Amino acid sequence: MSKNSGQRGSDHPGLSRGGFPSRSEAIRLLPIALLYLSSGATLATLSGATPLILRARGLDLAGVGMFQLVVLPLGLSFCWASLIDRLRWPFLSHRTGWIVTMQVVTIGLIVFLAHGERWPLPCLIVIAFLGCAALATLDVALEALVVETVGTAERALAATAK
Repeated sequence: MSKNSGQRGSDHPGLSRGGFPSRSEAIRLLPIALLYLSSGATLATLSGATPLILRARGLDLAGVGMFQLVVLPLGLSFCWASLIDRLRWPFLSHRTGWIVTMQVVTIGLIVFLAHGERWPLPCLIVIAFLGCAALATLDVALEALVVETVGTAERALAATAK
């Protein structure tokens, strides 16, 4: 038996006693967690809250169901992942360039979408679809950034943030 056998602890190199990340590890993983949080909140708004709002506005279930097409880019992001790997923005580093650019695009599209209360459903679907495509691109770049910058022992912690 090890000397810690009666105590709650962890043999995991990325975790401190009690199974929690150390302060320095938590601080280092905080930006990744915040990026995951922001993209998750945005996706939840686009794919979860928007159909409820549309339904409350009187849209029939078929129209609300059509709106769920907006999340399609998240399942298809592998189609352009290799392109994201090869292309770089000239003004930012490789991974963070894509992350920052896609955040700006997503925020811009959501602000634009917020002004479209009376627009036809196909227009709303296209804007939300483009927002999800930007989120999917951000997710590809963020996953690549995690693989490149987070040690193997800490990747589980980074994945937990997602």
